[in-house]
Amino acid sequence: MEARGKNEKPDIENVADLSLGRKSTIPLSRFQELSRERLSYLRLLYFLILSIFLAEVMAMIVAYFLPPLPYIYVTLIDAGIMTILIFPMLYYLSFQPLVRHLQIRRRIQDALEEKEELQERFFNNIDLLIAYMDRDFNFIGVNDAYARNDGQTPHYFVGKNHFQLYPHPENEQIFRHVVETGEHFSAHAKPFSYSNKPGRVVTFWDWSLQAVKGPDGVVEGLVLSLLDVTQRKQAEEKLEQRNKELQIISTAERTQRQFSDALIEAALIVNRSLKLNEVLSLILEQIRGAIPFQLGDIIFLEGDSFYNASHLGELEWPVSRENSGDRFQLEKFPLLNRICQSGKPVLIPDTREELAWMSPDGFAWVRSCLSAPLLVESKVIGFVNLFSDQPGYFTQQMSDRLVAFAAHAAVAIQNAWLFEQVQASTERLQSLSRRLVEVQENERLYISRELHDEAGQVLTSLLVDLRLLEKHSSQPDIILKIIAEMEQALNGVIQNLHRMAIALRPASLDHVGLVAALQQHLEAVGDKHSIQSRFRSSGVIERLPANVETILYRTVQEALTNVVRHAQATRVDVVLTVREGKLVLLVEDDGVGFDPSLISTEDHLGLFGIRERAEMIGATLVVESEPGKGTTIMMEVGYADSVASRR
Repeated sequence: MEARGKNEKPDIENVADLSLGRKSTIPLSRFQELSRERLSYLRLLYFLILSIFLAEVMAMIVAYFLPPLPYIYVTLIDAGIMTILIFPMLYYLSFQPLVRHLQIRRRIQDALEEKEELQERFFNNIDLLIAYMDRDFNFIGVNDAYARNDGQTPHYFVGKNHFQLYPHPENEQIFRHVVETGEHFSAHAKPFSYSNKPGRVVTFWDWSLQAVKGPDGVVEGLVLSLLDVTQRKQAEEKLEQRNKELQIISTAERTQRQFSDALIEAALIVNRSLKLNEVLSLILEQIRGAIPFQLGDIIFLEGDSFYNASHLGELEWPVSRENSGDRFQLEKFPLLNRICQSGKPVLIPDTREELAWMSPDGFAWVRSCLSAPLLVESKVIGFVNLFSDQPGYFTQQMSDRLVAFAAHAAVAIQNAWLFEQVQASTERLQSLSRRLVEVQENERLYISRELHDEAGQVLTSLLVDLRLLEKHSSQPDIILKIIAEMEQALNGVIQNLHRMAIALRPASLDHVGLVAALQQHLEAVGDKHSIQSRFRSSGVIERLPANVETILYRTVQEALTNVVRHAQATRVDVVLTVREGKLVLLVEDDGVGFDPSLISTEDHLGLFGIRERAEMIGATLVVESEPGKGTTIMMEVGYADSVASRR
């Protein structure tokens, strides 16, 4: 039974007897006041008999003293005396009290009608739904609010049974209990659903049920007072739901704040060290503090393969993967491929239900896995993998946390890499500096020896020959012979000085350009060391800046020196060409080759020198070699920019 909900409700405990049968009484004090003025019919009869008796006595007394008169006169005199005596007595003793009595009754009737009208207005305008019914739950009357709630008129309910209109076994038991015991019953926010009207929603009611007892104390009827509190109940439920949501938000905010603090602390801890191995261990330890796992590892990408860089966990690392240098092909692991392509984490609740799961050797125990990419400038450089032997162990919240940790981890790893590069560059520069000093000293020693051993000896020999010329001045044949020997010695000195000058910097590089200088140098090396050498050039028609030509020439010079000293090669090719707007220099031999991973050792400082020169002009250097398969050195530099700079 629905009704209009109001913010302010009357007290339903005190209005149950407002209109029982639509009759009421006026106040007791007013009844007492009116009763004192009321004249009973018995009293009126007494006054009338007494008045007639007294009037008759008076008439007989008057007739007794009068002379004898005719009977009609006696009758008239008797009637007159009775009229004179009875009328005032009747007026004052009977009629006048009767008029006052009628006036009092009129006032009482007006008061009753006014009271009943007031009760009727209150009964029909109150927001409470009020119904009066007999002990068999048949309606005797309802107010307008009750009728409007069901879309009916008050007369519609009269005589109908409450539970035929609104079947409800539980409420019927409550009604019967009140009829049997006479006890009052009340309920607050009690739900009610219309079983015979499925389309109507469940409503909530505050209601009171009071028994109406007769003089003998037997329950004769019931007064049902209802107040619709559906809106209030819905508001309370919304408020409760909102409070729960706020509590959830507050809890989530507190948890997120704690996680943020832990993440900041973890970032500070991870960035304390710049040594890569220590950084990786700290990353896994900090992750395990926020996301417990049984085994975790960090792997790095290297081209189309990856390798394990660090691991941590309660379980032992598989023996089959003990060597951290082992490479694995990325294409064999679809999930890692998926992370590389999307840059997003992958959560596997159960590996046995994941078709794309590829279990490496020693990882058959894994039932759930969580992987997140390590991103540097939107590029995947590796992964953080967490494993558990429990299916469904990792959650989406854990995945979000791992992504946050991975972001800080990537920064720390990049810092460690940069530190290693700076450290390696520093060590390389120190080695190059030592090498430069050593080369300078060797060059000076070489020049000193050349000047001392050849030029010095020749000049000393020339001085001796000059003295011989003085001694044999009168002998032309001997003088001509000595002059020929002196000329031959001077030519040898000139050739040696020219060779030394070319070794220091060929004049052809400045006069005729890079192509001619390289061809000349390659022929000289081939002739001197009996190595088959070939030089090819195409598209190089412009002169390049002096620094670019010098660096390219020195690169070929250093590469050929390495070929002569270390490669044990029988053939060397040098190619200089223009390709896709870039000048490409290629030096290739068929020597013994080497392992490029050892390029950082001091035995390959020549390659370090080549790399440093390439960086000076913004060139790209690629060194490819395998033991027993020779070596290829390729340098690329922007051709158009270099030509424009020359101009």
